[in-house]
Amino acid sequence: MLGGSWDRQAPVLDSSTNLFHLSVPLVEIVRSGFPVFWAYSRLAGQHEAWSDPCVDLVEAYEQVFQPASVSICMELAELTPSHCPVAAATAAVCVALALTTAGDGKAFTETASEVVRHVCLAESILRPIYGAVNHGEESRFSNLVLTPWPLWRNLHELQQTRFLAA
Repeated sequence: MLGGSWDRQAPVLDSSTNLFHLSVPLVEIVRSGFPVFWAYSRLAGQHEAWSDPCVDLVEAYEQVFQPASVSICMELAELTPSHCPVAAATAAVCVALALTTAGDGKAFTETASEVVRHVCLAESILRPIYGAVNHGEESRFSNLVLTPWPLWRNLHELQQTRFLAA
């Protein structure tokens, strides 16, 4: 728990906290080192009313996500049902994170390019759904922040690797 009034306000995050309303790509936020993913990861899974058609898969994914290899993450990405966008985005970030420690002999620039590609894939899945400005639907992004999927934790861990540091 974060403590203070922030914990009590988590379910009512508004559009001013939606990082998809920024004109900054997700990969640039990762590069910046700004700890927004840490903050979101502290809120994740704290709301009982969180809804996702694939929430029953979270526990199974958690068993293999940390620590995960590139091949496991790629398999998860391929097996994720198309109607599970948060799971698909989490799997893409899992691949990016696993690539930072793979040590598979690729040149740093080639690996960095693959990491960027997977972070961009996660953003391309999430931005159209959670970044849309629809009146009366500000809770969409707060719903994403509160997801039990390890999306924010994985983005925070990717940021902590400083692999993409500017």
